[in-house]
Amino acid sequence: MQKSIWKQNDDWKARYTKLYSAHRVFSLVPQQSEKDDQCRISFMSNDATPYASLLMRMRATRRDTTIYGDDVKTPPDITTLMSAQSDLHESCVNYVRTDDLGGTETQLLDMVRRKSREVEEAQDKTLDLPQDDVSDDPSSEACVHGLSMRMTERSVSRSRMSRISTKRDMDIPSILAFETPIVPAPAPLVIPGFQKVTPTQNEDLPRWSIRRSICPVCSQKWRDKSSINNVKSSGLKRNSSAEFPSVIAPARLRASITMAYVPRPVVAAVDESAGGSRAMRNTSAAWQLTRARRFRVPRPQTPSPEAIAPPSSTAPMARKDLDSRVNNLKHTLKGSVRYLTSKQLVFSEFGKPSKVLKLQECKLPDLGPKDVLVRMLAAPVNPADINTIQGKYPVKLKLPCVPGNEGVGIVEKIGSEVKKFSLGNKVILTMPAQGTWRNLAVFSSFALTLVPDALGVPEAATLAVNPCTSFRLLNDFIPVRGEKVVVIQNGANSSCGQNIIQLCRAWGVPTINIVRNRPEINDLKKYLLSLGATHVLTEEEITTTPIFKNKEIERPSLGLNCVGGKSSSLIAKHLKHSGCMVTYGGMSRNPVTIPTAAFIFKNLRSQGFWMTAWNKKASNSIARDEMFSEIIRLMLQNKLKAPTHQMIKFDNYLEAIRSIRNLMSKQLMYSEFGDPLQVVKITESEVPDLGSQDVLVRMLAAPINPADINTIQGKYPVKLELPCIPGNEGVGIIEKVGDYVSGFKPGNKVIVTKPVQGTWRNIGTFSPSALKVVPDDIGLVEAATLTVNPCTAYRLLTDFQPVQKNNLVVIQNGANSACGQCVIQICKAWDVRNINIVRDRPHIDELKNHLYSLGATHVLTEEELRSTKIFKDKLIDKPMLALNCVGGKSSLEMLRHLNHSGSMVTYGGMSREPVTIPTSAFIFKNLAFFGFWMTAWNEMASSTAKEEMMSHLIQLISEKKLRAPVHKLVKFDNYQEAISETLTTKGFQGCKYVLDFRKNCCLPALPTIPGDEGVGEVVEVGKLVCRLKLGDRVVLSSRLLGSWRYYGVYNEKQIHFISKNLPLPEAAMLSIAPCMAYRLLNDFRKVQHGETIIQNAANSACGQSVIQLCRARGINTFNIVASHCGYEAVKAYLLDLGATAVFTLEEAEELTAFDTSLARPVLALNCLGGRYEDVMLKLLERNGVIVYYGCGYDLPLTKQFLRCDAQFHKFHLHEWECRASCLERDVMYKAITQEMVQGKFRAPVYQAVELKDYVYAFKNTQHCEAFTTMNYVFDFTI
Repeated sequence: MQKSIWKQNDDWKARYTKLYSAHRVFSLVPQQSEKDDQCRISFMSNDATPYASLLMRMRATRRDTTIYGDDVKTPPDITTLMSAQSDLHESCVNYVRTDDLGGTETQLLDMVRRKSREVEEAQDKTLDLPQDDVSDDPSSEACVHGLSMRMTERSVSRSRMSRISTKRDMDIPSILAFETPIVPAPAPLVIPGFQKVTPTQNEDLPRWSIRRSICPVCSQKWRDKSSINNVKSSGLKRNSSAEFPSVIAPARLRASITMAYVPRPVVAAVDESAGGSRAMRNTSAAWQLTRARRFRVPRPQTPSPEAIAPPSSTAPMARKDLDSRVNNLKHTLKGSVRYLTSKQLVFSEFGKPSKVLKLQECKLPDLGPKDVLVRMLAAPVNPADINTIQGKYPVKLKLPCVPGNEGVGIVEKIGSEVKKFSLGNKVILTMPAQGTWRNLAVFSSFALTLVPDALGVPEAATLAVNPCTSFRLLNDFIPVRGEKVVVIQNGANSSCGQNIIQLCRAWGVPTINIVRNRPEINDLKKYLLSLGATHVLTEEEITTTPIFKNKEIERPSLGLNCVGGKSSSLIAKHLKHSGCMVTYGGMSRNPVTIPTAAFIFKNLRSQGFWMTAWNKKASNSIARDEMFSEIIRLMLQNKLKAPTHQMIKFDNYLEAIRSIRNLMSKQLMYSEFGDPLQVVKITESEVPDLGSQDVLVRMLAAPINPADINTIQGKYPVKLELPCIPGNEGVGIIEKVGDYVSGFKPGNKVIVTKPVQGTWRNIGTFSPSALKVVPDDIGLVEAATLTVNPCTAYRLLTDFQPVQKNNLVVIQNGANSACGQCVIQICKAWDVRNINIVRDRPHIDELKNHLYSLGATHVLTEEELRSTKIFKDKLIDKPMLALNCVGGKSSLEMLRHLNHSGSMVTYGGMSREPVTIPTSAFIFKNLAFFGFWMTAWNEMASSTAKEEMMSHLIQLISEKKLRAPVHKLVKFDNYQEAISETLTTKGFQGCKYVLDFRKNCCLPALPTIPGDEGVGEVVEVGKLVCRLKLGDRVVLSSRLLGSWRYYGVYNEKQIHFISKNLPLPEAAMLSIAPCMAYRLLNDFRKVQHGETIIQNAANSACGQSVIQLCRARGINTFNIVASHCGYEAVKAYLLDLGATAVFTLEEAEELTAFDTSLARPVLALNCLGGRYEDVMLKLLERNGVIVYYGCGYDLPLTKQFLRCDAQFHKFHLHEWECRASCLERDVMYKAITQEMVQGKFRAPVYQAVELKDYVYAFKNTQHCEAFTTMNYVFDFTI
């Protein structure tokens, strides 16, 4: 006899309600009772129609909740809290009605348990489920109306994920280490009649207990288990009716609740108005599925009224009223959407990793039945990953994409059909292109492999690539285990090479290991021998080793090549007959070289191997499992160690990328000889790995010489391997040095001293023997052109005739060439008289005057030389040394004027005509004729002679006795212009074209008028000028306009109108120092009132501007200046301007802590570098910002490792002006001029001089950057 489960009452109330909608998150907490701490909920209305309870997925936590079963000791706080997996196809909407709520919670629950037992005892239509469907596993399925229902944990709360992750050792070094984020609390949704509350976080998930329950629709037994304890899953709250699942929910809601989708429910409708027998029928509410895939759901059966009808019933409720209530509920469920998200690196296009990689937070996809949710612990950054991002790896990817091919993580959630994993398992990724650079991800179970918890994080993270590659190389081509086989390999110090050594040692296989020679080769050999290597030889030693002749070891049968080039031929040479060489890499970027005889007479076999291709073969699944088992066993036995690694936080991913060959070089290259304008192309390629004996140099400038053009044309006697980068000389800044490089350090300015090094590129690696450090005070063009023409001139004047010692006369043609100008200047420095021959041209007087200014004694054209009387009139002695770079008639005319026993040296042939020498010159005048080539001299000369020559030339440059030739700086992208001009006759008339690789090439073309800022009045306007009129006062707002003149014509966009109330000194110095200071304080960090900034060169114009702007904004300034005789006066002046504190460099270096009245600086402004930069980094606040400007702009950012928390920036005012809008400029000028007019900002200390006294201003300004406060202003009103 079935008992009624319904109780009639005029005042129908439901005790608790929980409603959720698709992808909506909200929290409802019952109103607080005044009597006790228990929470109560009042319904929104007293309508007779009962409210619905839905089976929903939840994210709720609770701290150590009691399991509620038959013995309920603590009353729950929420009556209905149901959850289900996202692939729940359909659910029931049930009605819960209780007695009057006047009793206590304990009485209510006792009544519910009693009612439940009565129903269970009276139920005679129970149909037991098949035994397979009843399991202790909470994910087991049960049949409800033919629908698939899984009471399993679909959504894992983030607090639980955090708890699982922290159980692991996250401090073990790895490449990318993922941190568990703190999940923000969800925003609450307020419903009338309910109290608003924000759930807390990081609480334990509730337990749950399921008792035998009966479906009220089809009367089937749902589950027959007394309790399922210790299941970390969402809880279901026990209903007041015994026909529903008896699942106890947590006492308090702790986290957000999310629905994967809303199923189509079966709605039981009841109408109380009729008063007759109660009838129940099934209706369907069309609730939209929000899941990506839809399910075909069988139509639920209509239950018999006798199975569930109460003693008294009423007429059925109208369908439209039910639909109206459902729509009202759906409208109520609107709220903020909350998903489980993953922090991951994503690239949407191929390119430079530092530019295309973006750190994003993305929604995780729904967990499929065969998927696994994994929280990543660590993932390495391999060169293959970088090549993939750059689009150079032969793997087709669908963009956007998450990079990463291997890694290790912890299983957070598993799909319903996954059997081989459980929660908390440690797993690794074994299939490529899975995207491991993220902290949380959904992977297919087929891409994962279970590893023991005892396996370290670094070993597990790097297991899938190098150890597996080594394993396959030793097993798939020539089996080495159990056989008397010897293995030879190159690149033995690589990660894969080290794994090969360790595997061979574990299997008892001898190995011969080839490495490149280096200074600390003995230490490397000891390390590899400690890993288990049998022999370790350099590439030079392997060619002469007697180990095979002396029978110390058998010839190898298996050769493993990852280098290519010459190294691969060494392996092929020493392989035994019928041996095999496997190529799996190409570090040298040279093709594999194997002699033909090795294939024909030794029957060698050469194959390739790629781990990615092997993994894609489905037939290798069993072999893959066996391979991982063997490798893991060796790792646990400490026979296979992880490679050297470094742990880098996930947020600092750029640091890991920079260390893995992400530098790209922009370079000129030609692949065939021919017309330079046709064959030379600009390309971009990756900079090779920095070797232990290499130096990474960022080029600043490189000239284009006639020899470079001849080399590209194939006319120069130099053997080159094409493709080739042209360029024989240049200057740059060292970015990084190899481990075994001495004498060089980052930041050094260096010149390239050896030819054919390829200097026409913005960055590249060079051998230390091809570089020389030069002083920083040497000019850019002087340094870039130092190694060819000045050196050639020096050797011509010292190696053939003792011109300096005996005060001999020198005659030369091509005197206007770069080398000819150097000869003139060196002769002047040595007091050597010289005669200079040039070809006639229209403006010959200008050329003569220029050569005379360099130090020429006589300048003659070729025609004037034939009729000159300077020798007859004894104006000068006949020359003993003739320097010929033209040939033809010009050389013949020179040797006629040579003195007896003189010498003529030919070092060029611009006319492309042969040198003609009369026979009498040899016989009767005893003349000697020589040739000279600087390249040959460099190859044969001793290092002492080279060093002596460079020292003399650098000294001459430092003393301003040797200047750069007439030149023009050309931006690197405009290289065709420079090549074209050098190809024409213009290139041989004294103008040297220099490629400028600097990012902000803002130097003018010579000749030019200097001056970047100034103030004046408009005296004439063009017809189209609309913003200015006659008499307006204006300042120059653009660079390189030439302000050192009385009158100038400018474009309206290049000037800015200012008030006449602004004093002239402030206006004259407005465009640079104040604007620089304004931008430094606004663009990099918003410095608040009361915070501190630190700067060096505080006594400069920009430094004084910074002090005054900071004083106006209430910002403290910590100022560093150089110590000199006038320091006390400088300090007093800066304090008067508004400086908070002024220290010398030495005083700042001694500081260890700040005074309590002055906070640590949050912004550092660096324009000097060196020790000034070091002390600023030491005193800078944590997470501060340092900006390089002025002289510090060109400094390499090599000290970032000192302050990994700080942000490093560079600023150049010209760059800002190029991209700034007119509105931005106007706002800046208005803000600065307003403070100047109000007297809050005054001009730096200055002295007005007349334009004619420019020499006086130059002499006093030359060395004043950090040692004086004086600025000189040309006053045109004097």
